Amino acid sequence: MTPTLPPLSPLFFQVRRRAATKFLETGHRVKVTVQFRGREQAHADLIGSELLRQMAADVAGVAVADGPVKREGPRLLKFLRPKAEK
Repeated sequence: MTPTLPPLSPLFFQVRRRAATKFLETGHRVKVTVQFRGREQAHADLIGSELLRQMAADVAGVAVADGPVKREGPRLLKFLRPKAEK
């Protein structure tokens, strides 16, 4: 059985991406968190890493990843920081 993404609507993802972009444009760091419950944790590395990679790719114009994906219990975390201005 192939794991599927957790129930996350595209609209919710767009809202979070837009909010992260606003923070990054004002010079703040952003912590992106994906939390898993119960059986979702069995495939958290595959599913969560994909969501975090997608978020980082979507805001790549204004941000860079600040380190690798970290796992803290049932959560996966990724920090994004604004690109340095030249």
